[in-house]
Amino acid sequence: MPNASYVPLMFQAQIPERANLQYAADRAPSAYKWVSEWQAGTNLNGKPSQPFAESKSYRIPWRLVTNSGQDESIIRPVIGSHGWMYYPGSSMKGAFLRHCDKDEARLYCGGLSDNDETVPATLGLRFHGGYPADDTWCDASLVDIVHEQQGWQVRGNEAHSGVVQIAALDTKWTFGISSPKQLTPQQWQKIWQIWEKALAQGLGSRTSAGYGQVKMPRQNAILKVKLKGEGVASKRFDEVEEFRPNLFKASLRGHTLRLFGGLTDATTAERSTEALWGGIG
Repeated sequence: MPNASYVPLMFQAQIPERANLQYAADRAPSAYKWVSEWQAGTNLNGKPSQPFAESKSYRIPWRLVTNSGQDESIIRPVIGSHGWMYYPGSSMKGAFLRHCDKDEARLYCGGLSDNDETVPATLGLRFHGGYPADDTWCDASLVDIVHEQQGWQVRGNEAHSGVVQIAALDTKWTFGISSPKQLTPQQWQKIWQIWEKALAQGLGSRTSAGYGQVKMPRQNAILKVKLKGEGVASKRFDEVEEFRPNLFKASLRGHTLRLFGGLTDATTAERSTEALWGGIG
């Protein structure tokens, strides 16, 4: 029988004797080993390319969370050819469509007519997805431990444990779009404007908590504030300090629940808070 220690954690089962990423006792060391093996095995000369697509690059200064769904209880990105992280074209198309009106959706991606008949796209855009613009992500700390704290903080009687999340950190991403038709510069400008509207709302999961945010003007921002202060700083498992924007949402959510708690019963207070800030289950 081969020695399991010679097999990268990526290819081992998620059980206590093997990869063990979702078990609390070994979570941190196993997760860091999993990521380091992945980064070391990535072919740095095999960066994806999109020679026939129009492309643009954008930096996501904190973390981008996408879930491949391939490993139970572990959130990790899709891994493409040569080991490179990949943002799927299907996800890119979905984000793009959410910021198109009905006519734009039919023009670029097709859809249904007013009679519910399938209408092919006039321009037939193809979304090639995104990938890191360089290999600096291979030296970054991608392990992010997420704690679901609502149960024990609010109700005080529920156990919790951290969940391993592997997410890109401070990475510049290149996104590609192509069309079988020859488009004018003005048409491409309009297409990228729509895509940048999608980017302004954030990509991937947990965007309301600060993940997947691109440094660019937000569309229809309700409120903008600047904060300055001192306090306890969050740290990763490797003892490096990391500013986490999701702390702002947690603080606002907690204050909202306290305010509603003084006005109504507990059930209504929690339901109203979840209507504003989201919830679990």
